[in-house]
Amino acid sequence: MENNQYYVVSKKVSLISILVDGILSTLKIVFGLLGKSQVIFLDGIHSLSDLVTDLATFFIVKVANQPPDDDHPYGYGKVETIATLMISMVLFMVVFFLFKDNISRINNPSAVTPAKFTIFIAIFSILIKEGLYRYTLIKGKEIKSDLLIANAHHHRSDALSSVAALIGLILIIFTPFKYGEIIASFIVILMILHAAYEIGKDAYLELIDTVIEVEEKEIISKKILEISGIETFHHFRIIKSGVFYKIEIDIEVNPDMRLYDAHELSKDVKNVIQKELSNAIHVIVHVDPYDPEKEH
Repeated sequence: MENNQYYVVSKKVSLISILVDGILSTLKIVFGLLGKSQVIFLDGIHSLSDLVTDLATFFIVKVANQPPDDDHPYGYGKVETIATLMISMVLFMVVFFLFKDNISRINNPSAVTPAKFTIFIAIFSILIKEGLYRYTLIKGKEIKSDLLIANAHHHRSDALSSVAALIGLILIIFTPFKYGEIIASFIVILMILHAAYEIGKDAYLELIDTVIEVEEKEIISKKILEISGIETFHHFRIIKSGVFYKIEIDIEVNPDMRLYDAHELSKDVKNVIQKELSNAIHVIVHVDPYDPEKEH
């Protein structure tokens, strides 16, 4: 995938998210106040956290998409990784405040019955946020952007919060039971907590250059062994850096091979890797003498 395509798609998704979350958070806060619904108002505050991450994503993807230069030979992909980790931290903060709010409401359930129209606000929020989640997730996977995927899960957390709000509103308005909203909210909080953990874990592993496995690795391995003159290879490592890859591999050739020929083989290996992984920005091929008695 071309870097320009990655930036164009990311920018478009971010702009759509900014527009939707800006309108949605405003609607929920305003109608939460007008309808005397604390849960809709708080859900609007939650949507504001989505808006913040949308804005961060919009400005960060341009930086992360810059090609390598003399000062940054591995590119700027780690900027996206750090941003993804920050989204995880924002989700953890959302969980903390939602949990704190829920605890306080156990002993003080709402005594005011919200207006019935707040139910439609919750339903509208669920539909819009679920749609935005699916759209962002599809586009994130399409361009292999962990940042967009993380932001998609943030949208899903907002949709789940609205589900809890809807359940709570129905119970408060139509039944005498005042704790349904609180119970539903605790379930949603646990789901958001799990999403925050998964997003943060992947970003952390990437930040410390953990070796990963990709589907293309098996294809690349077969093609490398088909290159005439290469006996075998080892230490085939792939490390993710944002949307880019850093790769190292040791190939083994006949110890009597001329240095020039061995160098040409290393270039062939590099071409194979970059053909299968177009986002491989840094490929290092080490050439070792082949020893048939050595265990491989």
